[in-house]
Amino acid sequence: MAGAVSRRHFVGGVAAAASWLIVPRHVLGGEAKQPPSQRMGQAVVGLGRGMGMAGSGTLAACDVDRKRLDAAVERAGGECRGYTDFRYILDRKDIDRVLVATPPHWHAPVSIMAMKAGKNVFCEKPLTRTIGEGRAFVEAVRSYGCAFSYGAHTETPHHALLRKVAHSGILGSPLTVYMRGSKGCNFKVGGWTGMVNQVPQPAPPTLDWNLYCGPSPLKPYHPHRTHGSFRGYWDYDGGGLTDMAPHVFNELLGNMGKDDTSPVEVETSGPPAHDDAVGIFHWSRLKYADGTVLFVDSGVGQPRDGADPNILFEGPNGRVLYSAEAKGALVSDPPRVLDELKNAPNPPSLSRLGGLPRPLAAIIHAHRTNCLAILINISLRVGRRIRFDPVKEEVVGDDEANRLVRPPMRAPWQV
Repeated sequence: MAGAVSRRHFVGGVAAAASWLIVPRHVLGGEAKQPPSQRMGQAVVGLGRGMGMAGSGTLAACDVDRKRLDAAVERAGGECRGYTDFRYILDRKDIDRVLVATPPHWHAPVSIMAMKAGKNVFCEKPLTRTIGEGRAFVEAVRSYGCAFSYGAHTETPHHALLRKVAHSGILGSPLTVYMRGSKGCNFKVGGWTGMVNQVPQPAPPTLDWNLYCGPSPLKPYHPHRTHGSFRGYWDYDGGGLTDMAPHVFNELLGNMGKDDTSPVEVETSGPPAHDDAVGIFHWSRLKYADGTVLFVDSGVGQPRDGADPNILFEGPNGRVLYSAEAKGALVSDPPRVLDELKNAPNPPSLSRLGGLPRPLAAIIHAHRTNCLAILINISLRVGRRIRFDPVKEEVVGDDEANRLVRPPMRAPWQV
């Protein structure tokens, strides 16, 4: 696997501009100070969400925005050094883990280069911007054997009961699982949308705009493309859906036994997608090879005709519903189903990743979770149903959609 340009090859000719750093005086050591070279510690790359991570004990902080960088170095105190280019961190022998909190288009390049340099990695969600980057991430964890952890938590309602449903077979098969944004699964679809017809502006002198764009196309600067609202642009992320999917789907896939595979068919409904700015989607239907269907309703716009907005999951023998009228209580049709489920033994996790080393299981789970949201967006962007091969990880018979699986990265970046 090829990494991006190394720090050593990068130094020549651009050190003064791109390696701008802050070096507190006490970093040089002294009688009362132990030099950083004699310690092990962490580095934080990306100081938006990463600002809170750059606390005491952080030895290196990195951001292309020098205002944020200054604030992070001051916050960390001690012997923290500030960089605008993460590649200078990777040669430091006193850094043993890198916390990656950049926009998602940087997650794979930074993380993979860090692992190649022997660093352990914590990566914020979503894992990557594209499916191809996610697969490269998985193979890097497999190849380099570094520790990996991931910034997602559980927001799927009643996931323990869903595990019983999938394990017990009480509802029969195939199962249809229904998730609705207004029923406890917040996708923030309306909150993270992009601006169309932007008027280009000069980039602030404290921001390295070229390095910010990095592996994505170099578009004209506009402040809405940065700092949180970057989520509204395909070049950097995939809107509220990819932002929240890691939380909403985190437990769901393991409980369904689907955290080592992906849907084979995806259909998404919503307004026509813009080629640059992320908009909204209404609903998406994702079908797996065994007939299991995951139906995702964003809670924004027109729901699918005939869909019961209360259904959590159903099968040939009945259904269990999240009742808005009962303030979130679970009810079943027929009523005996819920009693049978409650009395059923608690099953183990249905994850099929349990026999793998923990870092590899974690990255595969994160990747397959991320694939759900990316496939929904790909179907929306091309405006049609797509068929997906979960083994080859490519769209079948649709070149336009397949180009969105592994779009090219801007040179010299690669994964």
